[in-house]
Amino acid sequence: MLLFLSEISITNAFIPLIILLGISALIAVVLSVFKLSLVPNFVLEILIGMILGVWYNNFSIQHGFESVNNIVYTLGLVFLLFLSGLDIDYKVFKNSHDAPTKDVSVVKLSILLIAGIYLLSFIFSWAFGGFYGEHFLGKKFDAIIILTICLASTFASIVVPILHQGKVAHTTIGKVISTYSIISELLCIVLLSAYMIINPVTGNSSPILLLAIFLILVIIFLFFTYVPPRLFRKTAVGLTNLGFRLIVVVILLLTFLSEHTGGELILGSFLAGMVLKGARLNRRIEERLIGMGNGIFIPMFFIILGTKIPFFTIIQNPSELLMTLILTVALLVVKIPFLYLLKWYKTKVVLPSMLIVTCTIIASVAAEHLGVFSSSLSQALISASVLTCLIPPILFEAIFPFKNCQSDFELKKDGLVE
Repeated sequence: MLLFLSEISITNAFIPLIILLGISALIAVVLSVFKLSLVPNFVLEILIGMILGVWYNNFSIQHGFESVNNIVYTLGLVFLLFLSGLDIDYKVFKNSHDAPTKDVSVVKLSILLIAGIYLLSFIFSWAFGGFYGEHFLGKKFDAIIILTICLASTFASIVVPILHQGKVAHTTIGKVISTYSIISELLCIVLLSAYMIINPVTGNSSPILLLAIFLILVIIFLFFTYVPPRLFRKTAVGLTNLGFRLIVVVILLLTFLSEHTGGELILGSFLAGMVLKGARLNRRIEERLIGMGNGIFIPMFFIILGTKIPFFTIIQNPSELLMTLILTVALLVVKIPFLYLLKWYKTKVVLPSMLIVTCTIIASVAAEHLGVFSSSLSQALISASVLTCLIPPILFEAIFPFKNCQSDFELKKDGLVE
């Protein structure tokens, strides 16, 4: 009888998984049937989570599913950060001379834009603290720094696919946008990780474990870079999916170690993805990892994330709604340095470029765990980030359809050529 009851309790844990995966599958079907390619899947997943939040949270508390939700949420965040690291395209650093003019490289131009955007983000964050200082917890300067990183960040995992879908990734402006997005996301993760190590959230910081993480990353890079594929295949004979298993173990191990350095989930999982990308991971294994993350854990993560945002409370609370709108506008305004591209490109090219790089979500999600913002500010920041991932892609496609241009010559101002 006791065994039967334990089996029932274990299988009951499947209920939230069934609900979450069912919702994500339904969203994918709706997007496919109605051909809503303008809206990223994860945006709808967050929105559905926000709408169902009250019901789902009460349901989880009533049936004791909070621990299951926490595990799924953590695994989803780990895979999201890992795949973001795996999406890093190192070619943009090698092909840095393809710029609007021969005097400026793509990488240098991207760094210049990032510097200007971080400066504006810092100024806004400082001013924001003057009006909403009560939402900054602990040291005010720490909160200003984190808000600066959040406002200046860009989610390359959204931006780059949109460029490819719009058929402008091969153009110089496309390379500028993608290079900027990749460097911006990388810098955001590095800065957040550095902050977490210096100011550990858990209080259990063990910086010596950073050395262990570094050594593991070096070993992984050397293994996948220099070990002959034939030798690996010979060793793996009879061991099904050995490479896939090893990588999953490495991801979880690095995540565990990074949390004990104070860097929480960000450092280990993101760096693991970066290193494996640099080591030219086997394409089949990479596709399986992407399928595992994007097909299972990440959709559930975004739905649970949505349930954490009190959507109806924000709407009914004028102050929180105003704060969300202010942050949304700020995410766009701080990208004003992109207007520097008007030196070479037409307005109808620069404006959508400025819009599309406002897409961000990872930094806002990560900042929620740092304890520097009040829950209201954290929720407003995530809500604003969701809006930046919903509105710009639609405007990029509908209002500024420069994807139809066949060459850089059509995009450049006054027929400027390199």
